[in-house]
Amino acid sequence: PAHAELRASTEPAALDRAAAIFRGRTLAAVAHASTTTGYVIGHREEVALVERLSQRFDVPAVASCAAAAAALRTHGVGQVQVVHPPWFDDEFDELGVAYFRRQGFDVAVTKAVGLRDDPARVDPQRVIDWVEHHVEDRAEAVFLAGNGFRAAGAIEELELRTGRLVLEANQAL
Repeated sequence: PAHAELRASTEPAALDRAAAIFRGRTLAAVAHASTTTGYVIGHREEVALVERLSQRFDVPAVASCAAAAAALRTHGVGQVQVVHPPWFDDEFDELGVAYFRRQGFDVAVTKAVGLRDDPARVDPQRVIDWVEHHVEDRAEAVFLAGNGFRAAGAIEELELRTGRLVLEANQAL
């Protein structure tokens, strides 16, 4: 059901409802902040979603997974470790692998088990410690997936400790 809801959130009727909320306001851009939606609909549909958003609101648009993949390509990354928050289910882990593999990346997905299972209580220091001890040797970059996994405060320290590019879903947007 959650996956069906994610897919439904990208349909034209849902975009029309969102547009109505912003009617009369000036927007500079639209960001579709949902890593899992990108996983569920796939890259091709995500690109189409970005185009529909851009046309519907008449501003530039971006989506989480597409932004992360573009950033990884810009930095010449071939091997990426995707770190999922503990609240992602196993199906999202599989969809994440499929999404990035279809984009040409050698990908490994790990779930940050042991961290709090509550998006409102993400502790950047605990994220730093967990990732530092679980990053795979072959990974050229780390992507902290999930827009609810608010770990932007961990990026700089993780890059220093791991010597790798670190992206976070909200930062990639």
